[in-house]
Amino acid sequence: GDRVAVLDAGRLQQVAPPRGLYERPANVFVAGFIGNPPMNLFPTRLSTDDRGRVVMRVGSQTLPVSPGAGERLRASLESPLTAGVRPEALRVNAGELGDGAVRATVEHVEYLGHETLAHVSVEGDGGVRLITRVEGMPGFTKGQRVNLRVDVSAVHLFDQKGRSLAG
Repeated sequence: GDRVAVLDAGRLQQVAPPRGLYERPANVFVAGFIGNPPMNLFPTRLSTDDRGRVVMRVGSQTLPVSPGAGERLRASLESPLTAGVRPEALRVNAGELGDGAVRATVEHVEYLGHETLAHVSVEGDGGVRLITRVEGMPGFTKGQRVNLRVDVSAVHLFDQKGRSLAG
């Protein structure tokens, strides 16, 4: 077969080719079910910053949303949402913070040889914990403060009922 059906408690959630399920999950269940490690999911709200851009909260920090999605998402400002980002869409960076990055602390490191999974907690309120996939075996240490750069074009947003806001 070339398509996969994802069921939750006997209810059809999405039917798509495997890549489609991974890249465009229809809801929070599919997003968290497909992939290893699964998509990072965390609560967020959208607001506007002092430059008028739509931004999303990650703990007590903010990230701009993908520029093309900003206008479409204005209807969801201040509504409770769920954000999702795959581990490979996150980059650990020791440099300047800048746009598209948040401050985080390394909590745990899994060295897998060809890649490393770094478990980090985003600094600030909210207790957001994320897993990032890094090539090779970089020398991260528990408690190390890092900047976490997020590929904002790869962030998925889901409404209060868990449905994708992708349009």
